[in-house]
Order: sequence, then C-alpha cells, then structure tokens
Amino acid sequence: EQFERLNAIHNQASELQHLFDVNEGWKEMKHRIKDDKKYAIPLVLKIAASISIILASVYGLYYFISPQVEYTTVASELSMIDKELKDRSLITLNSNSSINYDDNYGKTHRDVMLMGEAYFSITRDTIPFRVEVKGALIEVIGTEFNVNSSGESIVIDVFDGIVRVSYDSNDVTLRKGDRTILSTIDKTISSTTSCDRNSIFWKTRELVFESTPLENAVRTIGAKYDQLIILDIPNPESCR
Repeated sequence: EQFERLNAIHNQASELQHLFDVNEGWKEMKHRIKDDKKYAIPLVLKIAASISIILASVYGLYYFISPQVEYTTVASELSMIDKELKDRSLITLNSNSSINYDDNYGKTHRDVMLMGEAYFSITRDTIPFRVEVKGALIEVIGTEFNVNSSGESIVIDVFDGIVRVSYDSNDVTLRKGDRTILSTIDKTISSTTSCDRNSIFWKTRELVFESTPLENAVRTIGAKYDQLIILDIPNPESCR
C-alpha cells in the first residue's frame, strides 16, 4: 500500500515536469536579465549626456551674458610715478609700490588695492573712494592723505579732509593733521597723533623741522637719505 502511494506521487511529479521545465525556466530568466542590462546601460548614458549638454549650455550662456571684468595694475619700480584715474583723482606711487582696480572704477565704485606706499589726492564725488591695504579699509569722499604699508605696520597721514579707517573690528575717523598707525601683528589701531609732513619726503623732496631737537632732525635726515650722520658737538640734545 505504501509502495503504491509513493509510485502515484512519482507519476504526478513526472506529469508536472512536462508542464514546467526547470532548466528551460532558468534559461529564460538569464536571457531576460541580459536583456534588461543591455537596455539599462544605454539609458543611463543618455541621461548623463543630456545633463552634460544642459550644464554646458547654461555655463556658455552665463559666460557670454555676464559682464567680464578687467583689471588694471599700475606699478612703480625704482622711481615714483603719478597716475590720474577716470575721476581726475591723482595717485602718486612711491618706488616699489602698486595699485590695482577694475574697469568699473568711477561707475559703480571707486575702490583700489594698494601695495607699498602712495599719496592720494582724491576728487570729491558722491561715490566714496576706498583703499584696501593689508586687510585695512580706508574710505574718503575727497581728501589728501598718505598711506605707507611697506613695513609691518600701516601708517596713515591725513593732510586734508576726513578719512575713515576700518581694521579688523576697530575703526577710527581721522581729520586734517591726524596720523594713525595700524599694527599688522595684533590688528590694532594706535591713538591718533599729529601727522608728520616729512613722511612724504619721498614725494616732495622737502624736510621741514620746527623746534625739533637737533638729534631727532639729524636722525630723520639720515634715515631719508639712508646715511649715518654723527654729530661732533657738545650737548647736541640741547640744540634745536
């Protein structure tokens, strides 16, 4: 009886095998997987290509539509030079100094970048004139001032008008006859003192001394001409 039952199960399984061939089923499944891969890869490539074309078109459109800004650099070497800007402002560069500005100067702004030392004679305008030097920002309307950034500090002398100076989180307003010194080491602004007219000796070729101790005057002259001057007189500290 048990043998007959097993034999019946075997006969039924044989009939099912004719209805569903396992080996043929696997072959069909592999064929479909290959077909899916075959069509999926080109689709991804088409999408990537379309995105690349769109990005390239947007970049090209932006490049041609957006205004291209050009920059001008004026630099001196062994001697000072004068540069008159579009607004008739005059900048005198000391030797080994330079300014940089873009072609929108005088239209939307009056900004220049300074390296070294320069004397500024700025015409009045509704657009403020600004100088960026070693992280400091100097802003004026119309004035005359000197900026020396050749060393580890920035020295500003104002000879006319009003100058606003911003440096790090500090700011100060200077008026005619004022001087301030900005430290590039600790980012501080010194207390305002009287400006030194001899600071622009490089431009005027003149030295002015009024009741100045002789020793100080000689020291200044020696520094300006890069010479060591020794006084051979008794009690030079008492001479003016």
